[in-house]
Amino acid sequence: GERDPSVWSVVIGALGLLDRIVPDADRPALQQAVRTLVGPVAEQVGWDPRDDDGERTPSLRASVLRTLGTIGADQAVRDEAARRFGAAAGPPATGTGLHPDTESAILEIVATTGGSAEFEAYLERYRKPANPQEENRYLYALAAFDQPELAQRTYELALSEVRTQNAPFVLQLLVANRLTGPASWERITADWDALVDRFPANILPRMLDGIRTLCRTPEQAEAVAAFVTSHPLPAGGKTVEQILERLDVNVAFGQRVGPGLAKLLADSVGT
Repeated sequence: GERDPSVWSVVIGALGLLDRIVPDADRPALQQAVRTLVGPVAEQVGWDPRDDDGERTPSLRASVLRTLGTIGADQAVRDEAARRFGAAAGPPATGTGLHPDTESAILEIVATTGGSAEFEAYLERYRKPANPQEENRYLYALAAFDQPELAQRTYELALSEVRTQNAPFVLQLLVANRLTGPASWERITADWDALVDRFPANILPRMLDGIRTLCRTPEQAEAVAAFVTSHPLPAGGKTVEQILERLDVNVAFGQRVGPGLAKLLADSVGT
């Protein structure tokens, strides 16, 4: 019965880390655990605003729906997100638009299973938004697509068309993508000098925030840390240190918990 978004933020953050370190064979167990934990509160708050919503209910609604549709792979949630996106799709002059409270969640859910058609629709809406907020939502949602070729297109967009104050955040999200993150990181390392010259120095550390999720193996994390350490940024040294510390913590957690995660979830959640 917990309805405090702050509590659920901690739970969902933990589930996000489990999503990074779970062995592929045990992923169905994690998905079931997410549906078991998060499904009841999502059913309570529903998809649409209600008269009895508290001040923070919209935040809770977006968080639990996003988690169910992405980490939880809940098919009913994915289908409803696709239906709502389909009904709202199209340029601002013709599309009805999505409710701003759940728009980002719906876009991320749709991108998780979407392909080229959805990508083109997002790109069109980014280029012809109804307002600046919608422009940012569609831009950042482009980084959620799982296909390698679409991730590459988003990367190229960030280096060409996207404003320099927004592009580092797009790259951060690309690196944080569970499936395409490692390849996006390789692109960033190859273009490192050009990126450092192109983007504002005070925002560059935010570009690196996604690397804390590159924790699947110690070897991967060590290579990431070695590159970042040997290529210091002009600003934000303390922030970068904290990101690398979090990467180390995540790797250690994965090594300790990952192999027995399915049993742990079965015992604690009842999957």
